[in-house]
Amino acid sequence: FPDGTVHDSEPSFAVFVTERRPLTGCLDLELGARAEGTDVDSVGHETFFAPSLSAGLRWQPSASSVVALSGAYASRAPTASELYADGPHIATETYEVGDPNLDLERSVGVDLSYRTDGPRVSAAATVFYQRYLEYIALEPTGVIDGGSGLEIFDYVGHEAEFLGVEAKVVFHVLGDGTCGLDVEALADA
Repeated sequence: FPDGTVHDSEPSFAVFVTERRPLTGCLDLELGARAEGTDVDSVGHETFFAPSLSAGLRWQPSASSVVALSGAYASRAPTASELYADGPHIATETYEVGDPNLDLERSVGVDLSYRTDGPRVSAAATVFYQRYLEYIALEPTGVIDGGSGLEIFDYVGHEAEFLGVEAKVVFHVLGDGTCGLDVEALADA
């Protein structure tokens, strides 16, 4: 910041609720909601209200495996840095410029996951898609700041999409129930 101080966002309040309701013997409905109010005090003062909602189905076809499908709307307030930064960031060797007109970062997404837990092998895999209606990113401008010699990066908000997959396999090599040795493999894209 121009005055050399570091400021950040502070939640004024946050509340959330989660609920799971059985639909059948092996199918549950899961619901969640969160509301957060954030005050950002720095060079300027902004107040944000960021709601988030989620809903999902959890199917447990056997005692050791679960399939889950969920969808969510999420939002978060921009940080003080994203709004008001105007100076060198020594750790990243960039000159950062905030945008005081940024609004909430907002997204909608869906994910599908599978988990199984066996005596010798446990595994989990998730496929997800996230569409940001407003994604806050730090982007290079290609311009060098004359005073610091660092490249200028601007905080901007724009649409974005993320598609990915995560997987994990755990091999239970040794174990007696109280201690053991596991070999774990992870992958994501």
